[in-house]
Amino acid sequence: MGRRSARAGGLMESTEQTSSRKRVASPARAVLAVCIVAALVMLAGLAIVTVSATPLRALGANGACGGWSDDLAGRDETRITAGFVLRNPTGRPVTIRGVRATWDERLESVHIVLAEQVRGSGDGTLIGTTPFVLDGARVLDAHETVIAPHENIRVAAEMQAKSLAHGGHLTGLRVTTAGPLGTLRTQDLTDVTVGMTTPGSDAC
Repeated sequence: MGRRSARAGGLMESTEQTSSRKRVASPARAVLAVCIVAALVMLAGLAIVTVSATPLRALGANGACGGWSDDLAGRDETRITAGFVLRNPTGRPVTIRGVRATWDERLESVHIVLAEQVRGSGDGTLIGTTPFVLDGARVLDAHETVIAPHENIRVAAEMQAKSLAHGGHLTGLRVTTAGPLGTLRTQDLTDVTVGMTTPGSDAC
């Protein structure tokens, strides 16, 4: 009887130790699971978090204004395109994920086109039709364009004035670029203030 009690007692002790280990291991598993879930949530969030951007620079986009000085049959004189340069001043490539313009209440719309920078075309503003501003350069995808280190691309902003409006201008340019681990970076270029005049008006 004594031996049986001893064996039974030993069995009880072993069962208690196993149960204790399970109690200790269970919170550890819970903590690990929480950490894994938190990490997955953070990684998912990285794809949509917006942080400060690589400092791109807009050249030839501050204060320029243009309009048509002559009347040509069939030309829409409420529409004109302003071209300027977007520069990557850093030592690493920058991938564009989107470009959006803002404008004042006198413009109906602004259509942005990105293109390669034509060699020798300079950094100043070009005013005219979109083909004139692009000067035969290859049009680029606004969601996949890569600006090489210390290189430029050309931005063509085609402005459409509202009916009876006397000109109008862009008030800024928001550029979204790719960041690490799927993040999206945004930069607001508030010094982009190119504009247009309409017939009979001298002010943008």
